[in-house]
Amino acid sequence: MKSGHLYYASDKAVYDALVQYNFKNADMRELLLSRGVLISQDTERKVLALYFCRMNHDYYDHQRIAGIFGGNSRKERVAISSLQGNIGDSKLEVAAQAFKEELESKGAKVSVKWVQKKMEITVLYDDYNSNKSEFKQTVEREGVFEIEATESGLNVRGPQNNFMDNSKAVLIDLLAKNSEGGSLGLKEIEMSSIHDNKLRTKFFRSLLANLNGYVLKDVTDVYVYNPKIKADSAEGDLGIHITKASLKGEGLLFSQELDGLLKTGFYVCKIVWTTHSASEKSDLYELEAQFTEPEHCERFSYAVKGRYKLGDSGHHNKNKTSCESLAEKRMLRLLEAAAMKTLDEVAEEFAGGKDETN
Repeated sequence: MKSGHLYYASDKAVYDALVQYNFKNADMRELLLSRGVLISQDTERKVLALYFCRMNHDYYDHQRIAGIFGGNSRKERVAISSLQGNIGDSKLEVAAQAFKEELESKGAKVSVKWVQKKMEITVLYDDYNSNKSEFKQTVEREGVFEIEATESGLNVRGPQNNFMDNSKAVLIDLLAKNSEGGSLGLKEIEMSSIHDNKLRTKFFRSLLANLNGYVLKDVTDVYVYNPKIKADSAEGDLGIHITKASLKGEGLLFSQELDGLLKTGFYVCKIVWTTHSASEKSDLYELEAQFTEPEHCERFSYAVKGRYKLGDSGHHNKNKTSCESLAEKRMLRLLEAAAMKTLDEVAEEFAGGKDETN
């Protein structure tokens, strides 16, 4: 048995899976047909599920059932790490090969290829969550690291989750070991050293304005955070503290409700907004940006959640659709550049404020 992986499901687990709403009648029909059993449309689902779970079921049956529940994978947010230093293509390939061997020794599948002047490392891995039911505990996921050369070094992009974050740390360590001098400077979008709630909120306000060539349409979701500060021993502690709050609606950035929260110590840590081209009529894009660790404003990530297509009548469709790959990459690069520019502006303002107080 491989630690952390489902290896066998009980009869009850199989039954519970087969009666769930997202296990369709067509799935049931194919499952029983693989055993040479034809079913009637009039037969109740519970009767069929009970019949199958009493039969001998093996690893391949479990994989078939688990695949149905795990097929709808969510689109993950992207994070970037900028590395400063010199590393040639040959050394980059050495580091990538070492990374491939490291992850494959732990059960993942890794492939490395060049796409024009960028290196792409695709990782297939099992995402395990013991809090879910048996057939949802282990889901196969795919993540892609993109390594791009810059004037100062390398940019490493990839999905943000625990597995990919840990893998990226291994990759960056191997890149550093194969660079000239054996080390690389690391810069990420984070504000752990900026202890100013107003500037942390200003980061998100400015981010919307710094999206080159696009203008804000509306802010639909705002998440705010209020870290708990230890009270002085002389003061009484009533044990009342609201750490997180979220607002959904229209025009949230200028709402009285948000202003009220900001005045009581909250700051913005996540935002969802829509934007369109400033120079021409275009589709309406829905974007998301957040600090996954809001207390210290670390682990910044961003995503294109979808778009509302511009119809022939000049109005945008009400239903959101997924973006084409090229359009998504273009918007991600714009968002990424805007975040880096905004971080520099906020950091400069914070440093200027510190100089004035000294």
